[in-house]
Amino acid sequence: MDAHLIQHAIEAHEAWKDRLRELVDHGRLDRPIEDFAADDRCPFGRWLHGNVFPSGERDTAEYRRVHACHARFHMTAGRVAELVSQGRVADAAHMLVEKGVFTQASIDLLSALMDWKSARFPGA
Repeated sequence: MDAHLIQHAIEAHEAWKDRLRELVDHGRLDRPIEDFAADDRCPFGRWLHGNVFPSGERDTAEYRRVHACHARFHMTAGRVAELVSQGRVADAAHMLVEKGVFTQASIDLLSALMDWKSARFPGA
């Protein structure tokens, strides 16, 4: 585990937000809903669920928080995708507004990732 992997996760999930906004704006999906909803299909999720962590890392509060926030992020992204697939684009867009459910899930995940990075790699 290194600080670069966490930083890449931060950047990748920021890009997810932009991509989801584009899909809502276009009113159509470019992949199955499950790809949005599953927290183990993105590169970070595969890493997070993998066996690459030092002994005890999965027991830390930071890891557990990131794991929970990452799952919520993808569950919420899956809901946005589901709404788009149903033609409920306005409802999906509402989840992406400043105080929307997806936006809050994204903020929570990014905060958890930054806290994990700070705890494990001070000054990185």
